[in-house]
Order: sequence, then C-alpha cells, then structure tokens
Amino acid sequence: MGTVTRTPPIAGGRIVVRPIFAPPPSRRGWIVIYSLCAWVFFWGTLPWVLSIVLGEPPGTRAPSHLWPGYLAAAGVVGYLVAILGWRLPVMRSLYRQPHPKAVVDAMGIELHLPGVGVRRFAWDEIARLRTRRNGPADLVGVDGAVLAKVPNALIASGRPNLARSVVAVRPDRYVRDRGWFGRATGGFSRAPAPDGHLDERHR
Repeated sequence: MGTVTRTPPIAGGRIVVRPIFAPPPSRRGWIVIYSLCAWVFFWGTLPWVLSIVLGEPPGTRAPSHLWPGYLAAAGVVGYLVAILGWRLPVMRSLYRQPHPKAVVDAMGIELHLPGVGVRRFAWDEIARLRTRRNGPADLVGVDGAVLAKVPNALIASGRPNLARSVVAVRPDRYVRDRGWFGRATGGFSRAPAPDGHLDERHR
C-alpha cells in the first residue's frame, strides 16, 4: 500500500521572527562594554577613594547617597545593552552580524545567523527543528544532517517563535513538538498523513 500525498493550500503568508533581547555582543562589543563599566565604576568610587586618601572625617568617606544614582546608571546601561543595544545605530557595530532573524514564507525558511550569514532552506529540505536543553536548536534536514544551528532567541516561548511561525505557514507539513503533559517544546516535526504515515514529500 502506498502512502497518501496531501497538498492542501498554504495557510500563512510571510512571518518575520525577531528576538526580544539583543544577541551576545561581538569581541569588540565586550571590550567596549567592559570599558564602559570600568569607567562608570572608576568615577563613581573616585570621590570615596579621595576622601580616604585626604583623611576627611569618617562621616564623609562613604557617599551612600550617591549609590542610588550609580545603580540607576548601571540599570540604564544594562537595559540598553540587553534590550535596545542592537537596535540603536550607534551600538549595532558592537554585535555580531547579521542580527538574528528568521523569515518564514511559502518558499521556506530564511535564517539570519550571527557570525554565519543569511541562509535559506526550502521546505523540501527541512525535516524538523530539534531543541536542546542547553545551546542552540538544530534545524535538521530530511537526510538527518544538521542544516543550521538556530539561536535560542528565535525559539524562545512567549511570543511568535520559529516553531509557531512554521506551523502557522505550513500546517500541512509540520506540527509542534510536545513534551511533558503536552506542553510545546519550541521545536517542530513533520506532520503525519491521515493514514499515520509520513507524507512522501517528507521522507
């Protein structure tokens, strides 16, 4: 008995997946960030150090009223780096290029991978997205080979991620993977045909 080939229409159009948080900075970016933190720390503690060296009264040695300002400044820097850093033109060069992004459309998946480049995969090449507990997910081909390493930022839950987008665009080919208690894991696999076999196109 042969398997049944299904060709229902594609459900979705074009979905762009972008992470909320910025990707890890490049080597140059880490140098700039650490230098900035050192600069803030130096000028923040300089008055206290001078008060000790100059022998000022003990009550003036610890400018505790200034620490909320230091913490606020550190919080602003941390927010810019974690959330807005890669979106600010003046800071984009501090992050590995291209910035992580996935485009899911009728032709397949286009992945923008930091340090690798832009790669496109047709639906006939893609078998599944295999998530890992630690590290990036594996985009696996129909022959079992790993096509690409997908950053965790593109598969994180809480917003339209890569797995949700793929199933939304191609519900005829893929289903979301499920873990304990039927909870979605962030990956996707080939959908079985109504007779329980895999579609011939997915083999």
